[in-house]
Amino acid sequence: MKLYKESVGKSKKIKGNSKEKDCLTKKLILETIGFDSITIQDIFRESGYTGKYETLRGLVLRYQKFGYVAREGKIPYHYFLTDLGFQHLENPTLGRETAVREYNAR
Repeated sequence: MKLYKESVGKSKKIKGNSKEKDCLTKKLILETIGFDSITIQDIFRESGYTGKYETLRGLVLRYQKFGYVAREGKIPYHYFLTDLGFQHLENPTLGRETAVREYNAR
């Protein structure tokens, strides 16, 4: 992934490939959850995620919607990986690969 543009003489930061960042972030979050039942606050503390807490919370809720994680208990909820979540932990780009295969099959 190219992060810097050197054609101007000075290095200027440019936007990286968001697809790669998205998959790396998913892997980071799913690795942090792992085999434990963990709260979002613990995920934020332990993962090394550098974004905002609210963004992390939204990502975990999105992963719940996609079926990668499930929650249990009362507030504060404890999140754990589902079987699909473990598959995505092994291969973070699985969702993109599946979408491309389905698109090409049309």
